[in-house]
Amino acid sequence: MSRWPPPSGRGWMWWAEPFLLLDVGAGIVEAVAVREGAVFDAAALQLGATTSAGLLPYALDGVVEMTAALVRRLPDDVRPSVPALTVTGGGARQRRLLHRLQTALRMPVNTLPEPEYATIRGLSRMGRHPELASRISRQGR
Repeated sequence: MSRWPPPSGRGWMWWAEPFLLLDVGAGIVEAVAVREGAVFDAAALQLGATTSAGLLPYALDGVVEMTAALVRRLPDDVRPSVPALTVTGGGARQRRLLHRLQTALRMPVNTLPEPEYATIRGLSRMGRHPELASRISRQGR
């Protein structure tokens, strides 16, 4: 059984099993499917507005549909091996979004501790270890 996040000492780039990541930030939402350290599909949605209560209903629908479309595009041999969707960014604190995603995708939806800082933590790690950037590649679409 897979573990998320990877065990200490191993960065996400070495994660052999496929995984899905959704970053819900202020103004833009990005979803990626990663396999063997390479992004093999991605989607993004520009949001017009967010509120202190979270995503507006139309934006919530758009995020769920965009993510579901990404999952539908996964190859048949990959889909069963994806353990969960991991949500980062400030939007990962919106329980309504997490519930909608779990219901629509029919898979577990996880968040990281302090999800609003997950992206900057990853970029900081790459800044301290530039060789990590060479292990990231864009394949597929």
